[in-house]
Amino acid sequence: MFNAATGTGKTVAYLAPIIHHLLSYTSRIHRENGTYALVLVPTRELCLQVYEILQKLLHRFHWIVPGYVMGGENRSKEKARLRKGISILIATPGRLLDHLKNTACFAHTNLRWIIFDENFGVRIWQGNRGDTGSFGI
Repeated sequence: MFNAATGTGKTVAYLAPIIHHLLSYTSRIHRENGTYALVLVPTRELCLQVYEILQKLLHRFHWIVPGYVMGGENRSKEKARLRKGISILIATPGRLLDHLKNTACFAHTNLRWIIFDENFGVRIWQGNRGDTGSFGI
């Protein structure tokens, strides 16, 4: 867990290593494999801010698909994006829980990282395939 002032690069500090790790896989990841990293944020504004930064970081790596889900957005459009596959997902807690309960096509079996950003502090969980069940996902 760490704290730093706004604008000091915290978002890049946790996204860059995840992107680097995904690029180091022996075979390219595919969006159909679902979500590898989840970034939980407390507000819609922060969700969009993190998404914009992620898009900029991924502009050369088109096979790593960024996406977001958050309250106030169209659930069916979010569901369609989740069905296609989102490699790195930014989400607000309420909407994430909604999709975990109600969106059967949300593939998260390859989930490796959960990042709790902003009011949560920044905490990074890195899991293995066998222990994601302890997080209820």
